[in-house]
Amino acid sequence: MKKLSVAGSALVAITACSCSVTLVTFTLGGDASIDTMEGQPDFSGDASIDTMGGGQPDGRPSDAAMATPYKGTIAQTLLAAFGGTPYCNYTITLKQLEIDLEILSSGQVTTGRVQDLNVEGTDATCPDGPIPPTIANYTLTSATPASGGTMLAFQGAPGNAPTVSLSALLTPSGTAYTVILSFHRIDQSPPLDWSVIVTLPLAPQ
Repeated sequence: MKKLSVAGSALVAITACSCSVTLVTFTLGGDASIDTMEGQPDFSGDASIDTMGGGQPDGRPSDAAMATPYKGTIAQTLLAAFGGTPYCNYTITLKQLEIDLEILSSGQVTTGRVQDLNVEGTDATCPDGPIPPTIANYTLTSATPASGGTMLAFQGAPGNAPTVSLSALLTPSGTAYTVILSFHRIDQSPPLDWSVIVTLPLAPQ
């Protein structure tokens, strides 16, 4: 420890650096002493930043925390006919159809999935029966801004049968959303392909 004497007015000052701490003390009409304490400051404790519930360091919630789940369901769609000469006449109905989307407050869609039960039908005179009922799953692959809304593209699961493409148009509707789903069978050429278009309201969950 080093000490120096200096005449001056009453004043106390403390300075610090990474390598030493200097204490300067002045007294009225007297001397001042300067104590220099050699050594390193103690930073042995742990440091942490409270992000307030998993958001940003300044307390703002992250994008994931701001996403709101939306859901739309319908028991079944209307019958859609396909086939015909030289084939049988068939119908397709999508049952237990549901869509789930995660949407940010900005309107950006972050995740999405669609599921339905494909149910084909035909008349009793057809020698070639329909495909047995199968569950189809689709996962969101892209969300692109479009006029008045957002275009959504979905990828069907590898096990889906038949193979069907799915796209959708999402539009805001007050505090909720409306989605138009467009299904199209792509593993058969006309007249054995089919299309189903259905509009669903989405409600926040």
